[in-house]
Amino acid sequence: MQSFKFITVLSLLLAVGAFAQEKPAASTGVGTLARDVSVKEDGDPAVIPEVVVQSIRRPGVFEKGAERQGVFFYGSDDTGPVSLVILALMVDGSVPGRGPYGREVARGVEYLLKNAQPTGLIHSKEARTPPMYNHALATLCLAEVWGMTGQPDILPVLKRAVDLIVRSQGPQGGWRYSPTPAPGVDISVTVMQVVALRAAQNAGVFVPEKTIKDAVSAIKSNHCGKEKGFGYGGPTAPAPARTAAGVLSLQMCGQYDAKETRLGLEYLEEHAAKMDKVEHYYYAQYYAMQCMYQARDSAKWNAWYEAQCRSMMSKQSKENGNIGGLYETAWAILAMGLPYRYLPIYQR
Repeated sequence: MQSFKFITVLSLLLAVGAFAQEKPAASTGVGTLARDVSVKEDGDPAVIPEVVVQSIRRPGVFEKGAERQGVFFYGSDDTGPVSLVILALMVDGSVPGRGPYGREVARGVEYLLKNAQPTGLIHSKEARTPPMYNHALATLCLAEVWGMTGQPDILPVLKRAVDLIVRSQGPQGGWRYSPTPAPGVDISVTVMQVVALRAAQNAGVFVPEKTIKDAVSAIKSNHCGKEKGFGYGGPTAPAPARTAAGVLSLQMCGQYDAKETRLGLEYLEEHAAKMDKVEHYYYAQYYAMQCMYQARDSAKWNAWYEAQCRSMMSKQSKENGNIGGLYETAWAILAMGLPYRYLPIYQR
């Protein structure tokens, strides 16, 4: 994973008193969640625990962005972080022009559209980070907005963005940091392209069947066999973050019952108690929350959701509610807000 520097921290302004109505856990001070979760037959929490709702929706939860060249943006010149912030603002129902963060979402989408290049790449010219991370997140974001609103100026940009992903697929079926075909399979870059393609496909944009088939082969080539998890650039050194990414990408390609998917889920379950210490913690939480949800096991999903929400909320600053920086807080909000299912990509 690449490291990103951010100018402005996206905040969760969660007061310590927000937990006062919940019975505190012995070690973390985070409220007990189990008694707030009622379960429907499909395994979804019917109601998100109030303590989690407060973390996601508390007034003033996001710092305002800044104006630059007439565009509203969020403390970064990278389209990837801006896209994550937009998605986090949309997690409980805001869309451009509507909802508590309608204005912010609209201006963020405007920023993405203005950074769409003729080649299809959605990447700021000022950005210093590898373009395919940013491009995939921007494509995902625009696909979600298009699917929810049908905003007409998004569709041509989205189609060009999808075409660029398809053209950039490497000979082994994976993707690398740059928008050109290259050998090898970087699972962190590849999963982002796959999720973006799935979101676009869900929104009605054509994605070639061969692209998905080759991507499945690429992802499976990084599975570590008896070790159950997935490696970063090949079938070695499995870890929770890359395993969660690998499992979700296979699920997004319809491989729910594949051996690699099943073993990857087992790997994550075996590492559940250690999730708060894994490398790339928030990235891992974002993908693991989704793939456990997509596994369609009610008991396991609800246990995972409760435990990992508690873990993430325990990391909030007692002074200002921050959960790390811009990227980290957006990942956390998207993970904890998954049961809202307003974002199409979160639906089964």
